[in-house]
Amino acid sequence: MVSLIHSKSHSKSRKWFGPDLVARVLGRAHCAFSLCQSAMSIHVLDRPEWLRIFLGAQSDRMLTSAVRDADEVKAGQFLALWNDAPCMPSPVDGRVEMDFSTPDIRAGRAGRAIKLQPRSQAAAVAFEPLDPDSSRIEEIRERIRMAGVFPPTLYPAWDGRIDGSRSLVISALDQEPGVCVSASLMEERKADIGRALRLLGRCCDPQSVFFVVPDNRKTDAYKIDLGAPIRLVAVPPVYPQALPISLMHRIGDPNALILSIESALAILDCIEQGQVPSLKTLSLIRSGQEPSDVVRVHLGTSLSEIARQCGLHLDPADKVVAGGPMRGYAQYSLEAVVDAGIDAITVVRADELVSFGNDPCIHCGACIDVCPLRLQAQSIGRYSEFGKFEATRQYGIEHCIECGLCASVCTARRPLLQLIRLAKQQLAQTDRDADERRERTR
Repeated sequence: MVSLIHSKSHSKSRKWFGPDLVARVLGRAHCAFSLCQSAMSIHVLDRPEWLRIFLGAQSDRMLTSAVRDADEVKAGQFLALWNDAPCMPSPVDGRVEMDFSTPDIRAGRAGRAIKLQPRSQAAAVAFEPLDPDSSRIEEIRERIRMAGVFPPTLYPAWDGRIDGSRSLVISALDQEPGVCVSASLMEERKADIGRALRLLGRCCDPQSVFFVVPDNRKTDAYKIDLGAPIRLVAVPPVYPQALPISLMHRIGDPNALILSIESALAILDCIEQGQVPSLKTLSLIRSGQEPSDVVRVHLGTSLSEIARQCGLHLDPADKVVAGGPMRGYAQYSLEAVVDAGIDAITVVRADELVSFGNDPCIHCGACIDVCPLRLQAQSIGRYSEFGKFEATRQYGIEHCIECGLCASVCTARRPLLQLIRLAKQQLAQTDRDADERRERTR
């Protein structure tokens, strides 16, 4: 079993008493990571004997199972309920078995999952195909909702509708350094990109649809036949410019729905081919921040199965991270399963690990220098460390975009990102408890 005892991974250690420290003292600290724009061939992995659909382990992410042990399900049949509404369509025809001890890939407690034993290796078609150009818009919107492109555990605020009520942003940029999923899909399916964008433009007011591309690829993007006045937005391919909150700020809509190219193509496939999303494209980052492979796996595949098929020979002290090197979640078990929100698997070898600890903050100010919003991450971290979660509000914790840059430059090697996430989770629970008390007293 792989030892996953560290709280955050970074590929290289910094020399803290060299030019970096001098630049910091002089107020010229700079931390910029380029986003990958090079496409790679995508290798498809075999579907395992069992798939697992994680239902959640925490009250704010828990779904209710809509199926029972030994049930036979069809592709597209809803497996769960979210606030009494059906969701999570099955990606395959198969047999159900309940699992009560599946690890949470986002480092939460183990929880319930629905195990599916596929009946066939063939791709399952759940719906009748629709013509994206002639079908009624209402019919297309309903199909997108039925296909469950986004699990509610990942996007609880999304009601499943794509319409003109808010801006829609389709991003051709990967969110983290070392991840090249969008770049690879743009090359693999470049003939389909225009159709996917035109389809989404039909569902919304085209003036509220934005297509985000790296600024050095803007000329290529103009060659795509959008068929509508969809707005093209060019952003620097530098982390954290492609994070959802950064894109919302750029277009001026804090309620915008952010879609990746992969999600846009999944919507196109559910319309044109009647398929439920069942595959996920991942970057494998084996060393540093350079992608070494891009694979396509079936949703619900365990990390151990991916490691086996990809020939990842892991030593006991190696670390496996679900996600990229900046915002990923260190895994305590390789039996966690891939869902629609994971874009990469990062392997950090034992000799590359940078350990984080409990050393006190030395007030160097490096985290403030690199924070895109100039938040006092060191103060938020200290209050969170000692359980003073409410006090973090005065330092603007709700504005933090969780980019992880503060932790990447921390001289004392403090796990600032994890402390910030902890405080946010505790504050969210406090707010929910307060809402419930108000409801009871009405």
